[in-house]
Amino acid sequence: MNNEFYNTELLIRYLDKELSAEEMIALEQRLAAEQGLREELERLKLAREAVRLHGLKQQVKKIHTEMRGTASANPIIGRNNIRAIGKWTMRIAAVVVLVVLGVGVYQYATLSNEKLFAEQYQPYEMRASRGAETESPVEAAYKKKDFPGVIAVFNNVSTHATADYFLVGQAYLQQNNNKEAIRNLELANASADTSHLYKDE
Repeated sequence: MNNEFYNTELLIRYLDKELSAEEMIALEQRLAAEQGLREELERLKLAREAVRLHGLKQQVKKIHTEMRGTASANPIIGRNNIRAIGKWTMRIAAVVVLVVLGVGVYQYATLSNEKLFAEQYQPYEMRASRGAETESPVEAAYKKKDFPGVIAVFNNVSTHATADYFLVGQAYLQQNNNKEAIRNLELANASADTSHLYKDE
């Protein structure tokens, strides 16, 4: 975080033409090599323009006028104070704009398919069956939420029903193995089983 603030301060001084010749050369070499630094410089330029367009320049002029009135006794000190206040006002405004932009970029950048999936995904819960249906070993393991066991039992059985493909697909989802989950769920969907229970699921 300190490094980011250092870079921001350095770029502001660069835009204000306050860097020494050596600092200017070193920064221009970094700008040529570091895309992130170039992007931050562009954001600072945009922030300055946004501040200018939103009337900050008029506020700074008002402060200048007030400071000139109070600093008439010592014009040299007054001019330096006005310059310093103007620069700090621009810096503060630029930082505020950068923070607002940063929050927007962070929210946009952190919105992803994976995050949305993690927030919305709920594991499949087996329905309670009402009858004397016998459950397969895969179904029994899934009811216990033994997902590695579901996969192991599935791999040890030679013939599989639609339910087995569906449940092992769900187990692979729980194990974060999306490739196998998709493959088995597609097999469940393509099954010739006339029961549509798991196909609908």
